[in-house]
Amino acid sequence: MAAAAFEYSFVYKTDPNPYHLLLVQSQLMINQAFHNMWAIADDDSPIHKFDVKVDGVGNAKGDLDAPAVELHVTSAKPQLYFKLLLISGTLTLYTNEDISKDASTKTWDMAGWIFTFPVNIASKTLTSSDTEYKGYVQKMGNPSGQFSLAQLYIDVSQSTTWDPQRSSFKTEDWSTETSTVQKNFQKFVQSWLKQMATGKKTIVGVSLKTSDPASVNKNAPTFPPTSFDYAMYPWIDPEDPQGATDSNDANALSFVLMTDKTTPPSPPRLPNSGTFVNATSNNKGALCMNSDQFWGNYLLILLQRLNRAAEIYPLKPSVYADTFGKVVVVPNGLIGYNPDHQDPTDKYFKFMKDDKPTKWRWLGDRLKASAEDNAGPGAWLNHIECHQSAQSGSWVCADVGGQGIHIAGQSKLRIEVKKTGSAGGGSKEATCEITTDWHVNFALGVVSDGGLQITRIKDENAEVTVKSTNTNSGFENFDELASSVKGQIQKNLDNNIGYVVNHLIDDFAHEHQLFLPASGTFLVANAKFNNRGDLMAALSYNGATPPGEKAKKPEYLSRLPDRMARLPKMPERIVQEPWKAPKITIPELTIPEVLHEPVTVTPPPMYGEQ
Repeated sequence: MAAAAFEYSFVYKTDPNPYHLLLVQSQLMINQAFHNMWAIADDDSPIHKFDVKVDGVGNAKGDLDAPAVELHVTSAKPQLYFKLLLISGTLTLYTNEDISKDASTKTWDMAGWIFTFPVNIASKTLTSSDTEYKGYVQKMGNPSGQFSLAQLYIDVSQSTTWDPQRSSFKTEDWSTETSTVQKNFQKFVQSWLKQMATGKKTIVGVSLKTSDPASVNKNAPTFPPTSFDYAMYPWIDPEDPQGATDSNDANALSFVLMTDKTTPPSPPRLPNSGTFVNATSNNKGALCMNSDQFWGNYLLILLQRLNRAAEIYPLKPSVYADTFGKVVVVPNGLIGYNPDHQDPTDKYFKFMKDDKPTKWRWLGDRLKASAEDNAGPGAWLNHIECHQSAQSGSWVCADVGGQGIHIAGQSKLRIEVKKTGSAGGGSKEATCEITTDWHVNFALGVVSDGGLQITRIKDENAEVTVKSTNTNSGFENFDELASSVKGQIQKNLDNNIGYVVNHLIDDFAHEHQLFLPASGTFLVANAKFNNRGDLMAALSYNGATPPGEKAKKPEYLSRLPDRMARLPKMPERIVQEPWKAPKITIPELTIPEVLHEPVTVTPPPMYGEQ
């Protein structure tokens, strides 16, 4: 299969629903983890040696190669086939039923034999009192909080025999043996299975599971899993989409997880969509976080702070008219603080889905404030009125097939002033509009510790710009007013962006460590977004170094940057005092035809829409 076809399916066809989080391991990846588990085990470990005796039947003794599995994807049962490969050994069976009369035996050389058993996967909950618990928690980076561990293992307790089609005994054909030998071989295998069922389990994977997700990740409580199931995921070639088949290293076992205490589907089932994994070294595992969890329940809520930071909230302006025809206007308002919606997580600041799955928009209310004043004798002599209106909005989008996260916004302030009366030259009007555009770019990436991180990408251009119109040069000190608005928004964004960045540095630091393969740990690579906005990343296997081998870091990690350090803590800059706008006066000017023109916010065009 061409790499391009896999990548297209990975980006444009995959869908984790109904689950919040997937960890997909190809058959190839599982067996590599088993091989590592075998390689680092002690020489006398049960994974290396077998010594089985069955009274009245026979015995076997020898050396085992690394175990392997074949995922069964064409029907529900069995879930997989467990393979024991023998490097060397002998099997001795009695050839007569009544060994008290005749204890004759026959011996076979077991070198190269393969026993394949139809088995299922079972789960077990580990708590801090279990002996394995501490070791797993250390591999997970010692997470804090209240949690247990869910352990998946190969369950041979229901298996009673070997699978004849998938087993191999080299030149031995059991059908040619006597009925007594055949019966004894069957009894031997059954007894061996019972001993395996009560012995040390072959682990498939481990996941943290919590009933108190905020205790594990207080900043992103929708990330830690609250349920842990598994499902087979067959390989369907995107270039030749035929039915599922066994014996394919691209078939996969997926850990399917729910978060936020959401009830999982029962029985667990992951509908087939695109190709999450294949049987190549770069794509043998995958992590997928559902767009609803990543964006809807986390990142968009975090980015709402920027909506609040840039919003302009007009307050009643200060106006003055004297008997000599002079008028003074002082615009008034709040930037970065809405008294009606003070909390940045308020639904008022919520991003709503746009016309694309990877695009969201926010549009604030059109806000207004007005004031008027008369000279002492009355409006006939000198009257001033000022009308302020403002609206703010923003959008967020993700780069499909890439790592970019873009947020841009616009805040528009309109000020209309009208002077009437006989003093000071009669009626005069002026209108100005200040449009402040801003943008911030982030990127999803992988860092040298093998984990995820979202970082801010500094733009060479100014991230806050101001455009303004001043009808008929109607206001003096106008540039000072525009600069004041821009400066306040810039300060608010800078302080709130620091808060956002620190969360993004911390919140993903250990996400990939909450799940473990059969042995070793997972590392992530090639993070990106698919066309649904799901967070996607390749999973690679990081096993312990076998005896006699030098520890080595995966090559791709050496090319990656280190995890960023947290930025210095800064106040969120919640401005509650009105901003001090410069006062403005009105020179001679002509009267515009329209007053109270509505303010319409149009955020800058999205990338690719210019």
